[in-house]
Formats: sequence, C-alpha cells, structure tokens
Amino acid sequence: MVLDGDELLDLPIIGDRLRKSSAAAPSARGGSSKEQFVSPLVLPKLPSRVYVRFGEAITLEGLDKSDKKACQGAYETVKDEVELGIQSLLRAREQDPYLDPTTRLLYERVKGEAAPTFPASVLDAAVLRTRLAREGKRRRQRQRSVTPVRTEKPVESTIGVGTAAADKLADNVTAVVPEPTE
Repeated sequence: MVLDGDELLDLPIIGDRLRKSSAAAPSARGGSSKEQFVSPLVLPKLPSRVYVRFGEAITLEGLDKSDKKACQGAYETVKDEVELGIQSLLRAREQDPYLDPTTRLLYERVKGEAAPTFPASVLDAAVLRTRLAREGKRRRQRQRSVTPVRTEKPVESTIGVGTAAADKLADNVTAVVPEPTE
C-alpha cells in the first residue's frame, strides 16, 4: 500500500477532489451519514516465477483398497514424493539468479527473450540432497528401534579387514536384530 485513505485526503489538490467525489456518492447506510470512503492507493507486486517439477509416475495398479497397510504405504510414498518435489524446488529457487522480478524483467526487456532458469542439474542435486537427508533420518529412527543381541557364531565376511583383525572381531561380534512388532 502506497497511501491509505486518510493520507490521500491530506494531499493538497487530490484531497479536495476526493472529498467532493466521496460526498457526491450515495451513502450505503442511508440517511445523512457523514461517512467518507476513499480507497487506498496500492501498487501490485511484480509477478514472480512459477516453479514446477514433475516427478516419476507412481503406479497404484494392483493396490487392494481394502488393505489399510498397503494404502497407508502408498499414501506415505506419494506424500514423500510430493514433499521431496516441493523441497527440491525451494532449494533450487534459492540459486535462481533471476528470482528477483526486477532483474528478470530487465533482462527479458534488454535481451528480448525469457530469462534463463536454473539448470536441471541444480534441481537434481537438490532432490538428491533432500532424499539423502530423508534416508539418514529414517536410518536413525530404525537404529533407535533395534536391540543388540550377543551371537555365538563368528562373522564370515571380513571385507577390508586382515585375518588377524578379523579373528579378533569374530570374538566380540554383536548382531543387531529388530524388535518384533505386533
């Protein structure tokens, strides 16, 4: 808003004209009301960019609508993908060099073409970062819901570990087994 009604009425020449036009307008309440309505002077915001991302299609073929767990899983998948798309667009928008409407419109006026947007690699990187952050969060949640269990069986896989070190590790193996859920 540039000026409200009272500020407009205080202007030297314009204020008098607004008072006269307001007095000539019929009163909405009827009678001899001394109300004055002067609409404020506003400037619209410049249009901003619209960011759109189309994700991969999620098929619900074969989903039994009476299976509540399957429906909940499908819902979570769709919800996660939509949130991922929104978050990735928000992250990519932060790197858009023509986010500011003034800069973008000036570029388009001077060049005579649409201002370039961020490359798809920026969006892909934002999706990847969001997906990795979400996966890390899920992994931490799963780790909180497991109980360590002592095993008697030595570890058979010793990838990246020498045999002496592997023998030492086999003596102190602790396996992690998820708690049973009901």
